[in-house]
Amino acid sequence: MLSVKDITSWLQDRHGEDYERKITPKWVGSVLRRKLHLHTSRSKDGYAVLPEELVKLPRLYERYGVEEVNPSRALGAEGAASLG
Repeated sequence: MLSVKDITSWLQDRHGEDYERKITPKWVGSVLRRKLHLHTSRSKDGYAVLPEELVKLPRLYERYGVEEVNPSRALGAEGAASLG
C-alpha cells in the first residue's frame, strides 16, 4: 500500500515552499479522498491508499496533465517498502 505519510513527506520535500500552509498527512488525506476520490484505509502504520485504488492513477495523470510516475520509484526505498 502507498501510505499517506510517505506521500506527505514526498510533497513536503519537493513542494513545501510552494504552499502557504503546512503540508500535513491530514490535509493530504483529505485531498486524496475528496478531490481525487481515492479511498484510504487505516492500517497499523497509519492511513494508506488501497492497492486497488492505484488503477485510477493513469486516469488522474491524464486528467491533470502529469507524467506517469512509478509510485515506488518516486517515493524512494522507504516508500517502496510500504507498497506492500
